[in-house]
Amino acid sequence: MKRLITYCLLFIISVDYLSAQDKVDTLTEVQVSTARGNTVSGKLKDIEGTSIYAGKKTEIIQLKNINANLATNNTRQIYARVPGLNIWEYDRGGLQLGIGGRGLSPNRSSNFNIRQNGYDISADALGYPESYYSPSAEALDRIEIVRGAASLQYGPHFGGLVNFVMKEGPENSPFEFTTRQTGGSFGLFNSFNSFGGTVAKDKLNYYGFYQYKTGDSWRPNSHYDQHNAYAHLAYDFTPKFKVTAEYTLMKYLAQQPGGLTDEQFEEDPSVSVRARNWFKVDWNLIALKMDYLFSENTRLNWRTYTLQGSRDALGVLSYINRPDYGGNRDYMSDRYSNYGSELRFIHRYNLVGNLKSTFLAGARAYKGLTNRKQGDGDDGSDANFVFIGTEPNKSSYKFPGENLALFAENIFQINRAW
Repeated sequence: MKRLITYCLLFIISVDYLSAQDKVDTLTEVQVSTARGNTVSGKLKDIEGTSIYAGKKTEIIQLKNINANLATNNTRQIYARVPGLNIWEYDRGGLQLGIGGRGLSPNRSSNFNIRQNGYDISADALGYPESYYSPSAEALDRIEIVRGAASLQYGPHFGGLVNFVMKEGPENSPFEFTTRQTGGSFGLFNSFNSFGGTVAKDKLNYYGFYQYKTGDSWRPNSHYDQHNAYAHLAYDFTPKFKVTAEYTLMKYLAQQPGGLTDEQFEEDPSVSVRARNWFKVDWNLIALKMDYLFSENTRLNWRTYTLQGSRDALGVLSYINRPDYGGNRDYMSDRYSNYGSELRFIHRYNLVGNLKSTFLAGARAYKGLTNRKQGDGDDGSDANFVFIGTEPNKSSYKFPGENLALFAENIFQINRAW
């Protein structure tokens, strides 16, 4: 009898539990929305202009939203959100960029294909890809990074692609002027002045800047002076056809304090044992770009450019454990003359239903020439970049380089998720 009563109680409890489970409370729908925040970093879009970034490891840095010292191109602050970078702050004023991918040397970013607005800016993109010129961070809109083998379309560099996208003039104003004057320790002074706007019935967009930077370092014999200028003109001949012309000038002169032995560094790392070492860079970039929009799904981009630059090193360049007793200095002179042209065609089409697939094809031609000379300089202490005699007495080489490449890429959009 007790067992029967127990079964009955269990049955009643089970029925009550099941009936309770059938009761569902439906809440009123609530929609939560917010404006997209001003992010500093993120990923590139799958399709950007005439480039495909889908399925690739990419990074983007929005300079307008970043909290960093842009006056000195502070590398560790600007690239802090990019994982896996080796950062080497080589000089005191941000004159040269030194970053490397995982396990790669950051020396003058030689393991990255460095570009500005889509064209090469390094000494020789193939044979000597060291970056003696770094764009002013105050003039940048964003930095685009494509990592590793995903950047093979842009060059054979193991680290990937770094593309500096410069600012343009405001579209809603005929003239805008910006000036920033920055001072800092060890005599740092940076003057950045820019102007831009859109005129000619909204057809002509222009932007330009001039920057002067000077300073010293916490070590003696470290003074530097840099001049940097940039001009951008973009004219819309028709709603479908646009031509853009750009010119970049950068030059600087820096005194170099030289290295130290381990013993000297341990005793006093602020000393300098070289007072006659100098380094000079002169960079000129000219670019012409054309964009044609066949339709909202098809466009063509053609860019051609030239780099005419030089790099000069003068001083006592022997082992640092050997004192400078005076006498003639070593003088190394490089001259760079590069030309390049790149054509890119992109088309979006329907492969499955209304889903857009994308096809990209292009061609690139490049020709570079490096003239490298080394010989004796004078025995003075000033920045006198001349050889003793008419020709260098140690070496004189010419390094030509030519490249022709074709590339094609396609995104097959099978469904909305794949």
